[in-house]
Amino acid sequence: MRRLVAALAAAWALVACDRAPGAEPPRAAPSAPRPPISSAQAPRPGLVRVELVKGGAAPTDALPLIVALHGLGDDAQNFSAVFDGLEARARGGVLPAPTRHGAGGSWFATRREAGGVTAPTAGLVAAAELVAAEVRAIVAARPTAGKPVVTGFSQGGMLSFTLALRHGELFARAVPVAGWLPEPLWPAVAPPGAAPIVALHGDADDVLPVAPTRAGVAHLRGLGLEVELREFHGVRHSILREERAVMFVELSR
Repeated sequence: MRRLVAALAAAWALVACDRAPGAEPPRAAPSAPRPPISSAQAPRPGLVRVELVKGGAAPTDALPLIVALHGLGDDAQNFSAVFDGLEARARGGVLPAPTRHGAGGSWFATRREAGGVTAPTAGLVAAAELVAAEVRAIVAARPTAGKPVVTGFSQGGMLSFTLALRHGELFARAVPVAGWLPEPLWPAVAPPGAAPIVALHGDADDVLPVAPTRAGVAHLRGLGLEVELREFHGVRHSILREERAVMFVELSR
């Protein structure tokens, strides 16, 4: 347990920017000491989701809905590239995080302090409520076939885990990428109606290490939930070709 707590604290201390692959690389942190920071800043005005129709489908077709959630510091427009190469007929809905963080957004607050790093559990739960409401609105407004699938990278991956457990009735499955469920949100008993989860994580991730994902998946499987972890050797905090191919299979089935 001490090792897991240490891994969680180290991971949060390293979280600075989780922009999706292909985006501008994060700027180097300044060497001078910095005061405590929070990713929860001013609300972002005029938030707009990005919608894409894939596989040659028409916007008016009844299509499976794939909800995509970007990482810290990223935005919906940039993260929409995660659908590049997806051949399945589907509607992609890329949601923007509600608070400003650098050039992009944040789904929930994270704080670095001298005494440690605060767990983002309350923010995660609030973000899950926000996303669940938005998904219901999309399904009501767009012709949708079956239950949506949710995926996300880093912060978005953590949020995907949370949605699968707390709003499982909305989703056919969740595909978190490079993210994990904080231990305070691990359920003591299996939540009724939890959605199946297939987590993808690189074993060389130095921003959100894979160890807490392994522990969380083992706990959820011990409750009898349908949860799987697929690890990618040598992959760091990114979505590379091999991982993207597996992700597309899980999003399309």
